[in-house]
Amino acid sequence: MAGDRVGLLLEGIRPSDRLIEIGPSFNPVAPKSAGWQVTVVDHASQAGLVEKYTGNPHVDVRRIEAVDVVWQGGPLETAVPAADHGRYAALIASHVIEHIPDVIGFLRSVQVLLHPTEGRLILAVPDKRFCFDVFRPVSTTGHLLAAHKALRGRHIAAHMFDHVAYKSSLNGQGAWARQPLGDGLRLDHSLDQAMAQFEAITPDGDYVDCHAWQFTPASFALLILELSDLGLIDWQVEWSAAQPATEFLVRLRRGRRHFPSAEAREAARLALLREMLLELREQTDWMIDASAPASAAAPMDLPARLDAIDARLRTLAEETLPPIALSAAEARAALRPARAAWRRLLPLRRVVARWRGRG
Repeated sequence: MAGDRVGLLLEGIRPSDRLIEIGPSFNPVAPKSAGWQVTVVDHASQAGLVEKYTGNPHVDVRRIEAVDVVWQGGPLETAVPAADHGRYAALIASHVIEHIPDVIGFLRSVQVLLHPTEGRLILAVPDKRFCFDVFRPVSTTGHLLAAHKALRGRHIAAHMFDHVAYKSSLNGQGAWARQPLGDGLRLDHSLDQAMAQFEAITPDGDYVDCHAWQFTPASFALLILELSDLGLIDWQVEWSAAQPATEFLVRLRRGRRHFPSAEAREAARLALLREMLLELREQTDWMIDASAPASAAAPMDLPARLDAIDARLRTLAEETLPPIALSAAEARAALRPARAAWRRLLPLRRVVARWRGRG
């Protein structure tokens, strides 16, 4: 799907349509100043946001618009007047959903606020491969289910630890384009700092913000499919658009995706899981290719790779041999793990043998 970022996010939406934008802060997607009929929801008032960002050289505080609803906790729909429920054409949330402690609760609240058939949820989501979450694993449906079951309204200590422990930057930047990563990737905090943050989180403490969830385009689509099929939300992905850097864009529409059979649903899940692995492989390839020394930059052909693997296996086998004489029974016991590993590698050893036979 081609087009500029804002154009894609607002595709098919008219300035006269009633919108909600969550957390626009100093970078609104649909600014009131441009004529959009938008209800602005943020964690602080306009004055509070101006005070927060005054002095930040990267922020133009003149772009911070009047906040209509200050939302600091609880279900989103309770912060919006009941008379407006079901009357909005779209809700826009740019780089918000990864901060929400209970994503399922949020998606259910949006169902209440938007028009029951025509409403659209429009998201810009950090792609964990291209931002400071690069070392964190993707979030799964089970993680979101646990948060919803706990009615989580703030981030748990485990999320805070991971957010600090694995937060990274590339040449000093927290987000980047699709590119080889070179040797500029760094951890922003120490292990001690992460543990201190973990210890500081208490059930009755103040809210502390973080990225609780990590997504790729396929992993996000899988979450929506599974949560909808389980009957927990009523959304499906209308379209998803990868971007050159940092994020992907998603539009959701109401209604679960229907499959002709359980087998078809499982096939769709498997296809998204495979796509997710390919996305993560792409991330890994950029890291490995960029960090490899010049002498190893040229790709090794498959037979050479297999020979190298075979040589390493033989070395490992030799390293597992006991250094002193053992009884027959002791030797068999010591070698049992190595023999089991050797049997599991039979398919790979057969491939090596076939390639050698072609030489």
